[in-house]
Amino acid sequence: YVKRENIPLPPLYYARPYHEFEGRDFGGKMMRFRSIGEKGITWPIESDADTLDAIIEELKVTRVSERSGRPMGADEDESSFERLRADGYM
Repeated sequence: YVKRENIPLPPLYYARPYHEFEGRDFGGKMMRFRSIGEKGITWPIESDADTLDAIIEELKVTRVSERSGRPMGADEDESSFERLRADGYM
């Protein structure tokens, strides 16, 4: 849809070298964001997808959730998302 309608994407969706983000050193790895939202819940993923076509191809083959790379907060554990789903928030 984005490609067909020629919808521009924010630059954060395209991979670029990241040296540091939120105090974490990534050493220049190529990374991009799969979703953009509140700063505390978005996190870059490793990716070489620096064009729309590359992003589309990556999404066709990836099996990793958008939130998989997000650091957990101090008050969260691995069951936090399951509780949110059970409570109807997701």
